Amino acid sequence: MPSQTQARVAVVNVLFAFECGNEEAFTKADLMYERLKLKNHSLNFAQNIVQAIQKELNTIDSLIVKKLKKWDMDRLGVLDKSILRMGTYELYYSDLDKAIVINEAVEIAKRLGNDDSPAFVNGILDDLAKSKGGLKSQ
Repeated sequence: MPSQTQARVAVVNVLFAFECGNEEAFTKADLMYERLKLKNHSLNFAQNIVQAIQKELNTIDSLIVKKLKKWDMDRLGVLDKSILRMGTYELYYSDLDKAIVINEAVEIAKRLGNDDSPAFVNGILDDLAKSKGGLKSQ
């Protein structure tokens, strides 16, 4: 598995733990990174994303909520919510191409989610990408 993909899996795991009620998920994220054997660039990548998401969580959630037709955040599965938070962060706060961001999130949803997760994650992130001005590769 490519190192940045592995780092994203670690980010999703930290977000998942937080959403499941682990109040220490952000402060003890290093345990997850160690378990997944993240090192060097992958470790820094995951740490930076987790810290940024923690800081921008309310903004990220409000962006997601705007795209949930007839749904609210409480109805989302914990894993899907975690993947969407990571993907939304990368769409809005990184310079990565939208296709890379969406593909990575969908691949993680395929690997970790249920049968509906990949299509759901793809639909929400694609909608977010289209509504965000100035994205690469529109």
